[in-house]
Amino acid sequence: MTSTRARLAVPLLLVVTIAAGCGGVGSDASPSKVTTTKPAAEATTSTEAPTTTTEAPAADDAAKAEAASRVFAEGDFPDGWTVAVEAPPYDRKGIATDDCINPKGGPVSKLPLGAAAGGPTMKAPDADAFIGSWAATFADEAQAEAYVAQITAPEHAACTAKRLTANGKDRKDFVAKVTSKPADQTGVGDDRRVASDSFELSEGGQVVSILYVESYRIGRTVVTVTTELGPMEQEQADAAAAVDAKLREQHFGA
Repeated sequence: MTSTRARLAVPLLLVVTIAAGCGGVGSDASPSKVTTTKPAAEATTSTEAPTTTTEAPAADDAAKAEAASRVFAEGDFPDGWTVAVEAPPYDRKGIATDDCINPKGGPVSKLPLGAAAGGPTMKAPDADAFIGSWAATFADEAQAEAYVAQITAPEHAACTAKRLTANGKDRKDFVAKVTSKPADQTGVGDDRRVASDSFELSEGGQVVSILYVESYRIGRTVVTVTTELGPMEQEQADAAAAVDAKLREQHFGA
């Protein structure tokens, strides 16, 4: 994707993020909510009787360490890559409920606090390439497989595109369009890859970036990598792809 248009100051996926909302400890304190800002109504006082919440169970040390080891840390990237957005505090605050990744009663809602981890979104030097990751370590492989079934269901990509579009409402005519290819054309089934979706992000009738969302299962852990590519020269795209491939090999042998 080459162009001489102005570069993105931040990745569009930060505005319309897939798994960014952190849930409060209590109800569904695990991944994820698409909105990045809290509605003003939630900050107002209420005259209703107070409710009692219980502290969410904490993940054991092994689960915490496993999830944290699968995400890409700032120090994993080569010199020149910079933090576009700090790592979300999934390990401390969990991830809130949404319709696409964390519906109520789904596998992610059962994660104890600390069993999910997020890495920072990093930007390539002098190019519109952004890479981020997050991981969830489930109680067992059966739960991990249940989550994979959820994110590979036909309606999942459409749900994600709808939420992306809704959360880009502050941008001019923002639209996220599903451009996912059949699984056998995206490497699903190879190198532990279990899911692959892509989205064309447009603003004002013009495509501004392509968002790739790919997931891998390593035992009871599912790690998701998000890559957003805006206008760049082929050499820059190749350089970003090389960094991406090295990180995946390093963290989960892909």
